[in-house]
Amino acid sequence: MSLQGKIAIVTGASRGIGAGIALDLAKQGAKLTLTYTSASSESAIDAVCSQIQALNNGSAAIKVQADLRHPDAPGQILAATFKAFQTADKDTKIDILVNNAGVSLCKNLVETSQEDLSSVFDINVYGLIHMTRAVIPHLHNPGRIINLSSVAARRGSPGFSVYSASKAAVEGFTSLGR
Repeated sequence: MSLQGKIAIVTGASRGIGAGIALDLAKQGAKLTLTYTSASSESAIDAVCSQIQALNNGSAAIKVQADLRHPDAPGQILAATFKAFQTADKDTKIDILVNNAGVSLCKNLVETSQEDLSSVFDINVYGLIHMTRAVIPHLHNPGRIINLSSVAARRGSPGFSVYSASKAAVEGFTSLGR
């Protein structure tokens, strides 16, 4: 399958699953916006961008540092995407959104603070919802939104109740969008 000319956004793309998805999309020719949150991830995201540029197959990648805990982050990501990949007719389209960014928390529920709850839900749930809501008006038919979850949504483990709850929320949200 060719993704030549398609524009994709991958959140949390500096390492792991996000980096792997970004590279796979690039191998198919997609133009990518890759997001990362902290300065400590900048060298990792630079390495992913370099690997994509080295493919020399028409794919391209830009990086955007954005904290999805903040509701204005999706607008920042979209603005950078449109600036980098705008077509001649100034079309502001997105073909693929991969909501991969997320954080985990291993802590006994009784010891979990409001700050812990907010941190996990702000990124894993609200960030995903805000990003999806921002992209939908620009989603090019037949566009795709891919939300990553975890088996923890259905099968929790000791210490991961908040993380599991956040991933269950992602699965509930995703099932409504089908």
